[in-house]
Amino acid sequence: MKLKIVFLYILFHHFSFSQSPEQNTKILEKSFERMMELQSVAYDSYKEAEESNVTYLTQKDFIYFDLKSGSLLKTPRYYLGTDEDKLLYDGKRQLLSSKKKQLVMVNDKPLVNNPLLLTFVPIRNFMAEVLTNDSTTVKLVDNKSSSNDFEFKITIHEGWFDWERRKITQKEGYKDSNYVLHLYADNLLPKRMTKENGPTGHLTRTFDHYRFDYTKSEDFWEGNELPDYKRVSLEEFFQTPEKETVDGNNSKQEPIGQDFELPVIGSNNTIKPFNITGQVVLLEFWFRNCGPCVKAVPSINMLHTKYGNKGLNIFGVEFIEGEASLNLLKAYKSKTNMLYPSLYMGGPLATSLNVQAGPTIVIIDKKGEIIYNQPGYDEEKVSSVLSNVLSLD
Repeated sequence: MKLKIVFLYILFHHFSFSQSPEQNTKILEKSFERMMELQSVAYDSYKEAEESNVTYLTQKDFIYFDLKSGSLLKTPRYYLGTDEDKLLYDGKRQLLSSKKKQLVMVNDKPLVNNPLLLTFVPIRNFMAEVLTNDSTTVKLVDNKSSSNDFEFKITIHEGWFDWERRKITQKEGYKDSNYVLHLYADNLLPKRMTKENGPTGHLTRTFDHYRFDYTKSEDFWEGNELPDYKRVSLEEFFQTPEKETVDGNNSKQEPIGQDFELPVIGSNNTIKPFNITGQVVLLEFWFRNCGPCVKAVPSINMLHTKYGNKGLNIFGVEFIEGEASLNLLKAYKSKTNMLYPSLYMGGPLATSLNVQAGPTIVIIDKKGEIIYNQPGYDEEKVSSVLSNVLSLD
């Protein structure tokens, strides 16, 4: 009883109550109380990013929150670890170790909530906001296919949940934002949460293998269990390139301009993009796990189908990875349903064209001259340029 009074005190002083919650929010209230009772929580997390029904990113990480060091309004100490990177927040600073850079970044002025999207702590705030805001709708879905969880569809009308500030932000005329939250039926803790990511994308986190007795000593929060890499400032960390294994076939000095010749994914052929005379060439620079790149594929497929027999050659150009990733690139190209051929080992070509983002579209006219080079994919502009250069009505 005393614990409930504490919860009500916090909510009355920091949130605006609306009318009494409907019956289907009672489970959310009990879940929120359960989450607030915990002193620590550790779990395995699976993050997925989807664009246009294509899952372009999957990542597994281990997450630990020392909840007794924080509160509903204060971010507690935390640790997020993957095979490549380990991020630790000790209550004042962030320590990030990078296997590829072989460095530990020390950030004394961190944006502490920036990496916590869809994780345990901000979900507590999300639930508190939803339960006390009269511009939200909560629907408990009758999920007959699963008896081991509760599924809620939650709508914030004319607003969204700000994961950085950990509160609902509203603006008159703003579109509604939608979320799906699953809770385990046995412990009422988060099982999975999905949020919209643009008009056709979604981000999802799944929570598995909860541990409630996972604790670490003060030495851990000093970063003593991180890899023994050199510690550097935020600025030095981002100025240091990743350490890569140089491929013997790609270590020589690459040619400049029209002499670039790149291999085709899934073929023994090579292509010189600047040497296709009498034809227009469109290059789409992309890389794996690039959401905007995936989003552009259906439209570029359409251009390939529409203009492929009218003097247009379209090539994707993967510009981040090397020959060692060829099998992964083949599988990824198939998964994203990229119908046009794609080249790889395109890093030097991208550098020569000052390509720094994916997707970037480069259009080469029939004379081999660049007439368009823009980051992002503007379907209307690209179609207009192609219509003019192909002399289409």
